[in-house]
Amino acid sequence: MVHGIVLSKLSDNQMIVFKQYGDTVELKSKEESVLLILSGFPIKKKGTQYALSVMNTQTEILKAMHNY
Repeated sequence: MVHGIVLSKLSDNQMIVFKQYGDTVELKSKEESVLLILSGFPIKKKGTQYALSVMNTQTEILKAMHNY
């Protein structure tokens, strides 16, 4: 439930990302579950990804591939 709105059911191994407002999260489960909550400050920078590499620009990705 987020701001009184019930979210749809999540399946196994799904992730949900919350916006940066509010201070409460209510969770309910019908069976024993494992929950991982991660928190941090937003990076607020654009990023690019190739396979498992994440860098700021496509140029950095290409340079890393060339150097490898």
